[in-house]
Amino acid sequence: MSPASIARSARTSTQCSASGEVGPDARRAAASQAAAHAARQETERLARSVREAEEARERHVQAHAELRERLEAAEAEPLEEDDQDTTRRDELADRCQQLRSAEMEARLNVRTAEERVT
Repeated sequence: MSPASIARSARTSTQCSASGEVGPDARRAAASQAAAHAARQETERLARSVREAEEARERHVQAHAELRERLEAAEAEPLEEDDQDTTRRDELADRCQQLRSAEMEARLNVRTAEERVT
């Protein structure tokens, strides 16, 4: 339908509505107006969504750049001597495992003794 015929339909529907008549042209014009209104609303919603997505993208790009800079700075720092030597950490991990095993054995012994008493 051309814009001129839509305008004619709208005028006809207005005239029909004023006179109380509801014909096919009036119904088509009303449906066209409703569709145009819905399309405008959808366009506005989509435009808002695009703006929000672009803003979020900008924030994420900026955050990514900041994180990239932090990573590069961290990678550029030399490691301290203590960081390279894992011997002490490994000794403590072994000792921790031994203590956990001893604790578990002690708990089992207590439980066994409790069962014998009752």
